[in-house]
Amino acid sequence: MNRLVTLLTWTLALAAGVAHARSDLIHYRLAPEADGERLRALAVSVTIPVPPGTWLTLQLPEQVPAAALRIDGAQAEPAGTTPTAGTVRIHATAPVVTVHYRLPSDGSDSLVADQDNAQRSPAISNLWFGVKGEQGLVLPQGLEKARATLEVDAFPPGWTVATGVSGPSTVADLADSFLIGGRHYALMQRTVDGATLRIAYPAALKQTATDLLETSARVLQAENRFWHAPAQPFFIALVQMKHRQDFGGRGLHGGFALYMGAEVPRDEWLHLIAHENLHTWISRRIGGFPATDDDLEAWLNEGFTEAYTARILLDAGLWTPTRFVADWNHSLVRHGASPARGEPNARILADRHRDEDIGWLPYDRGRLLAVLWDRRLRHETDGRIGLDDVMRAQVEQAAANDAAGRVVSADALLPRVVRQLAGVDLSDDIERHVDRGVLPVLPTDAFGPCIRVVQVTRPAFDHGFDFVATMKAHGRLTSLEPGGPAERAGLREGDRLHVDEVYSNDSSIALTYGVDNPDGTRRLVSYRPEGRGVVTIQQLEPVSTSMDDRCVQGMATP
Repeated sequence: MNRLVTLLTWTLALAAGVAHARSDLIHYRLAPEADGERLRALAVSVTIPVPPGTWLTLQLPEQVPAAALRIDGAQAEPAGTTPTAGTVRIHATAPVVTVHYRLPSDGSDSLVADQDNAQRSPAISNLWFGVKGEQGLVLPQGLEKARATLEVDAFPPGWTVATGVSGPSTVADLADSFLIGGRHYALMQRTVDGATLRIAYPAALKQTATDLLETSARVLQAENRFWHAPAQPFFIALVQMKHRQDFGGRGLHGGFALYMGAEVPRDEWLHLIAHENLHTWISRRIGGFPATDDDLEAWLNEGFTEAYTARILLDAGLWTPTRFVADWNHSLVRHGASPARGEPNARILADRHRDEDIGWLPYDRGRLLAVLWDRRLRHETDGRIGLDDVMRAQVEQAAANDAAGRVVSADALLPRVVRQLAGVDLSDDIERHVDRGVLPVLPTDAFGPCIRVVQVTRPAFDHGFDFVATMKAHGRLTSLEPGGPAERAGLREGDRLHVDEVYSNDSSIALTYGVDNPDGTRRLVSYRPEGRGVVTIQQLEPVSTSMDDRCVQGMATP
């Protein structure tokens, strides 16, 4: 134990202690290779107890080739014989197989992450690292539910390292966890309903982290009340982004990771933390994700999470009714004016991470379906059953399935629970709106007596240039539309743009770009992105200026 330093968290000490006492646990160990206070690499080992003669397939992190592994107690198949890219098959020759490898630093002294790869690749520099489990750990296939522990060796003086792993876990839990640490990192914590909430953060974001901690505590309390669940330990990993207004998030086992620049507006990160908190439940505890092609389930995982995010922020008093209405209207415009609004679900699998409109499709489509199905359930059961009841029942059914060894993903389990609980068949709706992509339409009174849903006609949204190609060209304006809104505003092909834009498809909101001048100065160009055609969208419109508790109750639909 003299090499083990439990930095920031009793979790690592507990995990290490159990690992040494139990030989049947898969045991991960993380150790720094350091030069003074600078990290040169993370040395990782995984010990897997397995009967000699067993064949195992190991899933490798994207940046770890099979040739970089050192394997004790097993022989690897020759290169080129493993059938799946990113894996290696090994044949155990001893009762314990140990795999060693390194995750090298990128060699920089940077303290921030780049938006281009922060959420999809491990970030490791000389002074900090942020690694999701699946990005950095070799994972034995077929042993996802095997018990596993994580041990972290001593880092250089002044370093702070933390993880969201809570004691003995499973391989799947570790794959879905986050490891973060750095020379300039610190930890804050507080108790929420008897459980510990922790946040690991860079010193530059201390003020934001303090606000995040307190606000997250309120969100967690509200969500625990909704799910009728006791509080659990929760961990937030805060990663500072290179661009000051970039932000994003990723739900994890027992917490989430936030990627934030130094100037992200509070309204933006408040929505983000409520959304990511909910991913603890949706879809993890209501059945989980499909074994393959999990983007096809995003309409539930992201769409239902969006619906309940707005609802819970309103219930908790963290959003006003005005903010709730504005958020819904933003979603309705983004979806209703999107050229992708009628695309089938298969298109999400193909292009979710390549096309911005396709990327937002499951968020907005699933959000609409959550409201429509809640209304349908209440109508067909005379008010006895709503979507809230289904969600809580699905948590129980998913736990029973897990205990019995049955695997039913959240999207497949939802219609079964609805049928069992309320006698309602959603199969036609799923085939129509999810599989084929027919646009869901809200009724006028979807949000109670104080809000009406109206139809609005607006000019079609048009940047006036190829926005995606321009972003790929690092802001160099590409494919300017002759006579379009950008050209009319004075922009020219090849202009260097500085973009700070929340994706909206809303032609009523002006776009403003910084444009580099030849003399090194910068000018601002602002214009309405109004195209040649028109679109008809839905919007929420308050019936009165006062919003009492009765109004809020009517609005608080999923």
